[in-house]
Amino acid sequence: MKKVFFSSLVLFLFIGLSQTQQAQIKLQFGVGGDYVIPSGDFGGEVADFYNGTAYGESAGIGFSGKARIGIFGFGAVVGISYVSLSNNGILTAANETIDVKHSIFSIKVGPEYMIDLPLVPVKPYVGVNLALNTFSGESRLQGISGVSADLNTLESTSRIGIGFNGGAVISLGPVTIDVGLQYNMLNMFGKEFVPALTPDRNDSYINLSDDADPLYNSSNTHFIENSRSINTIAISGTIMVGI
Repeated sequence: MKKVFFSSLVLFLFIGLSQTQQAQIKLQFGVGGDYVIPSGDFGGEVADFYNGTAYGESAGIGFSGKARIGIFGFGAVVGISYVSLSNNGILTAANETIDVKHSIFSIKVGPEYMIDLPLVPVKPYVGVNLALNTFSGESRLQGISGVSADLNTLESTSRIGIGFNGGAVISLGPVTIDVGLQYNMLNMFGKEFVPALTPDRNDSYINLSDDADPLYNSSNTHFIENSRSINTIAISGTIMVGI
């Protein structure tokens, strides 16, 4: 399945760039915001984070920048984005609380196909991208037996992901409003489990550890049974200008 996704992305990118080189190049760039919803194993509750079954995040707000190069509908898009997601809640009793936060910085590049509609200032588009995603964050577990209340700082970790997007650009004179919907699979490639360095359960929360623990036995330090997928759905709005 991963080979099919990667092959499709390379083919789509080749077609888009080939078309761009055949005619006059157009450029747009801009900044905007995203409403990001965790999907797959990135969502869930704080209890899922504690148990190692999911990351337990809720929706958050992000910021993004975008540049579009293209002609005759085909082209390439380069983008950056930053989003911070967090969640907090009770594990089993009122005094057992968990706070968790993940931040993601992404650099994306990929082809895009835009559909020109006659007589209307709206152009739909679809695209796909390859992304380098860097994760950071922190967590704190308080009042829970066998876990200290110290702040756990997540080691910065990068993964390669694939995203699919669609939307429309609306022309308003010299300014264009780009409204889009994205589905991002942030850790398609490079999943890894990093073992705890000590018997302390907190040590297992300082790494992303999105692959399964080969020594899983539901113990205090070997509780991540399965590989975990980090996916998001993003609704974006970007104000763009062109030259």
